[in-house]
Amino acid sequence: MMLDNYFYGHKFILENYSKIKKKQIIFALIQHGWLSSSSAIITNLGKRLFNTYPYICWNSKLKKLLERKSIKNVHAIGAPFLYLVDQKKNIKYKEKGTIVFPSKCHFADNNNFRVNHKELINLVEKKYKGPYTVSLFYTELNSEISKFYKKKKWKIVCAGSRLNSLFLYRILRQLKKNKNVVFTSIVSPLFYSFYLKKKTFLLINYKIKNKAFPIKNKTYDTEAKDEIFYKKKYPFIFQNNKIEKKFNLSLLELGYKDMKT
Repeated sequence: MMLDNYFYGHKFILENYSKIKKKQIIFALIQHGWLSSSSAIITNLGKRLFNTYPYICWNSKLKKLLERKSIKNVHAIGAPFLYLVDQKKNIKYKEKGTIVFPSKCHFADNNNFRVNHKELINLVEKKYKGPYTVSLFYTELNSEISKFYKKKKWKIVCAGSRLNSLFLYRILRQLKKNKNVVFTSIVSPLFYSFYLKKKTFLLINYKIKNKAFPIKNKTYDTEAKDEIFYKKKYPFIFQNNKIEKKFNLSLLELGYKDMKT
């Protein structure tokens, strides 16, 4: 029914989990990515032309928030990624190396170099063991960005476009295959990595002669607010280890308790 339902393979995952063989239209709108409570307040999350079809969000926290905004017919079912992990729980991989997920640009933004890729590569190679992999968005594959990683002989992977049904399947596989997982922003896969209890690192700054510089050349307003909020309330997401705390936070953000059978 809605294009958003096909993003990142969410519809495909839920169909497989529900053992639906004949493809059908979902009479609902599914939340297509992680969003903080503060961002949900200032965006149009959950708003649609007709309330007759349900809005499906990830967790009860967002459900209550949307209801306070007078948005009706809202249901929390947990993030589709949780259902994917449940389906693939018996598949094991030998972990090795480090994978990096650099912040990607919004589609309307022409700033391809949102991240200082040169410094990011240097920082990762100093702090973590190889082999090294970078996960790029499909629009970055043949861009100047990829040249930084090719020059350093990093492996480049891509989950495909947002409408690729296997998008999250590929993300799950890459997360499981790597020992260390590095992010430069608070995004959906960060919480996926927490949920899988991976050694997950959030790099916001790099240092030159003990002076800190932002790893991102550009930080969006909502992104900056999220970083301030989480640094104050959940500072451990910026720290090494703390795997159990990060896992427990992922249960809340991904809506584990809201999952359906």
